[in-house]
Amino acid sequence: MDAEAARINTKNSVNIICKSNTSNKDIHCGNIVKDICSKCNGNGGGNQNFAQGGGNDASEINTYLKEVKARIGSVNSTKKITGAMKMVSSAKLKKAQMAIENILPYQNRLNSILENFLATESDFQSDFSAVRDVKKEAVVVFSSNSSLCGAFNSNVIRELENTIKSEKSHGVQSFTLYPIGKKVKDAVSKMSDIDKVEIDTVLADHPSFDGISMITNELMTNFLNKEFDKVTIIYHHLKNSAVQKLTNETFLPIKLESKKESKLNLSGDYIRSEERRVGK
Repeated sequence: MDAEAARINTKNSVNIICKSNTSNKDIHCGNIVKDICSKCNGNGGGNQNFAQGGGNDASEINTYLKEVKARIGSVNSTKKITGAMKMVSSAKLKKAQMAIENILPYQNRLNSILENFLATESDFQSDFSAVRDVKKEAVVVFSSNSSLCGAFNSNVIRELENTIKSEKSHGVQSFTLYPIGKKVKDAVSKMSDIDKVEIDTVLADHPSFDGISMITNELMTNFLNKEFDKVTIIYHHLKNSAVQKLTNETFLPIKLESKKESKLNLSGDYIRSEERRVGK
């Protein structure tokens, strides 16, 4: 605080002036003066940086002023702690963002190789590409475990609800949900007439190959056994720290669409695994 004053008059009344040049929005002179004046049987107020008021009972004014100073000190201490927490969070976000950015070229290259292969192998067929009349659908949906994420979680949950509604209108009779993340897990638990698969929420904060591969293998096996006719994934695709694109895509069946030869120019250079021959 830049300045504060409490003048006690001869008739035990008090005038209070509070002024501040701080940019901390948690310290509001108007609220401070209003609070003190109410305790002094008076009234007052003002804006964030300047306020004044008075009361006709100054018997405990020194106690009130000490409480205000303690409150301001507490706010400043909290501000320092939250500032340190922001720095730690920024460092963690940067580390996670770098990890994602480092794996993206590998993912893009893999997708390009697959597209080239499908473009050159027009007769290629797979059990995972079988298109069936969709009656049973599995939906894997990702959210965070914590709040304070703005619309991050609410958008995912809304997209899940819209997907279920849309798919039902197209004849889907049953759904099995794979919620990964506490927030979407809580939302899914309130849905009726829908099967849910129990997944440890730790996977949302600490994803691992083993944890994801167990879910993936289960989805693939159930698709082959015709337990599911379609598998959908709903998640946020990270573009940068400020923009994450909500994505709804089909995981199974794989779309084996004929594509034009891509920039990699790798057409005609593939050997299928079943065609390999072990040389001596």
